Amino acid sequence: MACVLLTRKKRRRKLGTKQWLERRNRFTHIDLLQELKCFPKDWSNYLRMDESTYLELLSIVSPYIKKEDTNMRKAITPNERLTATLRYLATGRILEDLKVSTRISPQVLGRVIPETCKAICKVLRNAFCHLVTSQEEWKKVAKEFEDRWQFPNCIGAMDGKHVAITPPPGAGSFFFNYKNFHSQVLFRVANANYELLYFSFGSNGRFNYRLSRARRRIESVFGIIVERFAVLQKPISIIDLTSVRHIVMACCALHNFLRIKIPNRYTPLECLDDEDFETGNVTPGYRCSQFMDLERRQGFSYPGCETCKRVVFAVFQQRGKSSMAR
Repeated sequence: MACVLLTRKKRRRKLGTKQWLERRNRFTHIDLLQELKCFPKDWSNYLRMDESTYLELLSIVSPYIKKEDTNMRKAITPNERLTATLRYLATGRILEDLKVSTRISPQVLGRVIPETCKAICKVLRNAFCHLVTSQEEWKKVAKEFEDRWQFPNCIGAMDGKHVAITPPPGAGSFFFNYKNFHSQVLFRVANANYELLYFSFGSNGRFNYRLSRARRRIESVFGIIVERFAVLQKPISIIDLTSVRHIVMACCALHNFLRIKIPNRYTPLECLDDEDFETGNVTPGYRCSQFMDLERRQGFSYPGCETCKRVVFAVFQQRGKSSMAR
């Protein structure tokens, strides 16, 4: 009996929270943002918007994501919640990786990010993603398509996009699409100015010349969204489908918000299509890697997309500028 007692190992009591995570006030990325205020380009690269636009977004979202402190611990502030969410949307990093820079555990991030995305969509959708309802508004949309793209009587360009997801347990082949990956469908309608009039997400998942030109607007819109929010460039790792919906819808709402607030910064003219209406020649706007290359020349950096790089290389070959496609 004595030998058994001597060989028995003493069990260590597990701590409820890792101690380095509790020192969020000392090591959080909020301190980094304070430093980046002196470097506006780096700030915009980190959160995909400038400081003034971020502060405006924070002011309207804070009432919906603010939590009260408890006797056990201090609540994560709205500032920390929003920056962690924007960083996740911008990079698509896994939560285990994101915890290092935010000092927030993956389990808590798995709740914070969907909650914040839901709040973003709620506060931005009515103000910046308003569905056209009046006859005058529909006529205005149609006139923009006719004036800009010579396609009359068009009240919106619509298309669907398969967003790759991690299927929930027991889903089987329910979300497996004809492209051989698991997805849910994002349906959206855009106007001639690259803004979303309507978008919906959650379903499992050749045109004539002028019609194809009008349809390119919605393809360009999603290309811009994917390039700005890299979380859509690969399967979303969060399994809960309701959370995935909040994430995708927040990206769409943020697109309209930034397109209206800082259009020249969010979508420079170089990234938009241009056409010579006399000759009918279309100069495609920058797509993904081209857009990335433009931003790098301006002092920004964004995650890449290998598929888009191959497309860009072909486009530049046609333009005789293949040396820029790398």
